[in-house]
Amino acid sequence: MKLNIQQITTKLSEYQIQELSVRTGFQLRQARKVDCLSFVAGFFLMLCTGRYSLIRWAAKISSLTGCTVSKQAVLKKLQFRHEAFAQGLLAQVLRQDLQKQSKKALDSRVFKGFRQVYVEDSTCAHLPDSLACFFPGSHSNKGHCATARIQLRLNLLGEQYSKLELQSCRDNGQKYAGDILDVLQPGDLTIRDMGYWALPILKKIAELMAFFLSRYRYGANLYSPENGEIIDLAKQLRACRRKGLAVWDQWVIIGKEAQLPARVVAILAPQQVAQSRKRKAAKDRHQRANHSKEYMELLSWTIFVTNVDEQTWTAQQVLQAYGFRWRIEIVFKCWKSKLGFAQMFSGKKQPGPAQALIVFHLFLAWLCLFFVRYYSFFLHAVFQSCQRMVSLMKFADFFKEHFTELALSPEPSEFLGFVAYFCTHEKRKARPSQLDLLYMKN
Repeated sequence: MKLNIQQITTKLSEYQIQELSVRTGFQLRQARKVDCLSFVAGFFLMLCTGRYSLIRWAAKISSLTGCTVSKQAVLKKLQFRHEAFAQGLLAQVLRQDLQKQSKKALDSRVFKGFRQVYVEDSTCAHLPDSLACFFPGSHSNKGHCATARIQLRLNLLGEQYSKLELQSCRDNGQKYAGDILDVLQPGDLTIRDMGYWALPILKKIAELMAFFLSRYRYGANLYSPENGEIIDLAKQLRACRRKGLAVWDQWVIIGKEAQLPARVVAILAPQQVAQSRKRKAAKDRHQRANHSKEYMELLSWTIFVTNVDEQTWTAQQVLQAYGFRWRIEIVFKCWKSKLGFAQMFSGKKQPGPAQALIVFHLFLAWLCLFFVRYYSFFLHAVFQSCQRMVSLMKFADFFKEHFTELALSPEPSEFLGFVAYFCTHEKRKARPSQLDLLYMKN
């Protein structure tokens, strides 16, 4: 099935790509061969081949327009003045999708009562060394290297990307931690790992009448709410073990300056997990790593900080809720192993900085515009029709193979039976999948 420019125009008109092209200077005059629509659509079609190259991109544009387009013509559209168009397209797609988000279609046991649930994490991708000035990698004695970091905020209940941002590897989660405040509403929940630990931000989340769940960061001072005395966490956990208890669950005040009222939930980790953590810590030679006896002792526990009360979550439900960070890790794995993100520049002639920036933003726009939208649709539709959960990894294979048919279909539900049969998790009564646990109804 072949796409044409008229069909593309119809599908992409809601994102005002033509207007964006003029506004950002991507198209300064009447296009001869490569206009903004064929440029974007050709890139999307090329991605579904599983390989990125300028010649493949040019071939897809040629098939769309009926005119022969060279890779040099594509390269002319990959200069710094065209970067604003790619950035603007990603921003427009995210903004439009957020405005369209409907009420969550699936119920969740552990997240019942929360308005939205956001999970944040980041992933890194190695780039050619020529991009080190734009995306400096980690400090190394092996010379300059380039690594990009993508910050992703996933709306867990709606399976929508709330935010995508391209940064340097050196831009850590703490620098990004405060961005969540722009979108949080009362009743929202945000789930984060230790990389985003920032007590002032957690306090602001609570002041917004929203909720947080985070791993505890070693060294944060804990105080008694009754008398203000400091709490020796290691001592408390040692006492638990002597009594044969596997859970310590208390409200405390965190931080000498922040004075954040929060609930600390410590759950004794399985022995093999604790041993694995300790082996990894022993090998860590980072100059700021703290390998004190107390630090190693705390590795036997999984410790969380939250402002969700005991009436909403038991200690085990805290652990279960945090486990749904798995969703974002699977998203990253899908990008890299199924959709070609990690191989985008591997083995190729080193691209220029402008080319890399434009390609990255177009890739992320493609994910949001098509992959996320269709996955979210089929996730809900299949569950409602047969109570089965669509596998992200299996759906990625289906999506690449049938992208053109999906893009042209006036009603994607015509693929519902196929997706339900070939792209769902196998039913496992003894060990349900994380999606089963998330969306099983009471």
